[in-house]
Order: sequence, then structure tokens, then C-alpha cells
Amino acid sequence: MAENEFETLLEINNNPNIRYYYAASLLNQSKYELALKQFQILNKIDFDYNDESIWYTALIYIRKEDYDNAKAQLKRLNSKNSVFKAKERKVLLEKL
Repeated sequence: MAENEFETLLEINNNPNIRYYYAASLLNQSKYELALKQFQILNKIDFDYNDESIWYTALIYIRKEDYDNAKAQLKRLNSKNSVFKAKERKVLLEKL
């Protein structure tokens, strides 16, 4: 299972890109709380998939009906002038 492989890799090399894929694999298995914890770790640092990490964090918050935190993450992407999912962010912010 990919989740286990990523855990093993992270023990050897605490690489944020590996952690991102680990979080994504958790998200794909609907392990939202575990994925959120990994994305929160990633959101404190700058790395290759930072914008994607913030985006998925916002989506998990929406799933949890934690709209304030979801909005905060979406606005954080806006403040970075990120082009990642710009149209989708605008729509989500209008609906929240």
C-alpha cells in the first residue's frame, strides 16, 4: 500500500514532497483527519507543492463544515497571488 511506503520513506528522509504525496494518499483513502495533520505540517513550510497543500487543506475543512478555516486557507492562497485553482477558489469563496 502506498501509504506504508510513504511512511517508510519519511522515516528515512523527511522530505516535504514525500510528505505531500503521503498526505495525498491518505486523502485518496478518505482518511481526512490524518491527511489534514500532514497538510498542516506542510503548510508551515515552503516547498514545491505548497499551493496544492493549502488547497487540499481548504477542501478538507469544507468537508468537515469548518467554513472559517476553509475560507482562511483559500484567502491565504489569494494573498500569495497563486494561480493554482484560481477560478475554483473564487467560486468557493463566494459560496462560503
